[in-house]
Amino acid sequence: MPSTEQNKTAVIIKLGLVALAFAGAVFFTMRGRGDDEARQLDTPESARPYICLDDGHVFQVTPADFKRLTEKLPPDDHGGNVLVIPCPTTGQVTATPAEQCPNDQTYFPLRQKNGKFGKCPKCGWSRHGH
Repeated sequence: MPSTEQNKTAVIIKLGLVALAFAGAVFFTMRGRGDDEARQLDTPESARPYICLDDGHVFQVTPADFKRLTEKLPPDDHGGNVLVIPCPTTGQVTATPAEQCPNDQTYFPLRQKNGKFGKCPKCGWSRHGH
């Protein structure tokens, strides 16, 4: 029959193992949680259309793409009143969020180079009614 001293040692070892297992579970559960805000969606469903103000090229940009593209831009390249990112066809920082016309499905910039709201080039529709 084990002595009382051996029982105490066994209990201490078991408690230590339980505490270690708990700490490991907490570590693996929490690992990377601080990065949740830094991580951006990178799925087709999260993408939004952008259009190049120079050549009219329309392409999809996910939040992760946007973060990657804007991290490399100097602060003065963000276009002032017009949010712009590099266009994949021209390489210039001239692409801006696009709107798709509900009437004819034509894409057009939400904002023009001058900062004014965009409108459909085919029918004149604008979300802002101007």
